Amino acid sequence: MCAAMAYLPISKAEVVWIMIIKMFQRMRNYFVEQWMKNQNVPIEMWNVNKYRHRTNNADEVWHSGLNSIIGEQQPDVFLLVQRFQEKQSLYLGN
Repeated sequence: MCAAMAYLPISKAEVVWIMIIKMFQRMRNYFVEQWMKNQNVPIEMWNVNKYRHRTNNADEVWHSGLNSIIGEQQPDVFLLVQRFQEKQSLYLGN
């Protein structure tokens, strides 16, 4: 964002810089209030420093596989059970 200031007319550079600073201040305030000081979401809940897997990629793979089994984005419970039974019968050979 700051690098793009090189392409602005000189007369706009100071105004845009002030806008950038205000935007960063709002983002900083949001981050502090939402993630650093929020008692409902303590740091221990979102910090992944000591975890081996720091992403939810495994969850995404599982969910993608589930979607391919079901064949619909928002199935009702009956279709979901039917697809699970079909998948089970493939594994059990029924």
